[in-house]
Amino acid sequence: MPAKKRRQNELIKPRSRVDQALRKLETCLATDPGPIREQLRAFAKGFRDYSPLNRILIGLQRPDATFVKGRKQWEKEGRTV
Repeated sequence: MPAKKRRQNELIKPRSRVDQALRKLETCLATDPGPIREQLRAFAKGFRDYSPLNRILIGLQRPDATFVKGRKQWEKEGRTV
């Protein structure tokens, strides 16, 4: 597969995960916003360095997250993302 095509395919996956998380949030807020709002508010307190949208996305994708870093930060530590 050519490099350009491979790069395009790699970009699709994170976007679809974000879209799924946003759809989940929208569904939860439309049906019963109370529990998800409180869960996200409690989760967001631990990640003040991130924007509100990023905190919501992290909380929806990994509600058990305790430590978050960017891709480059993880790669510096020898981890693969």
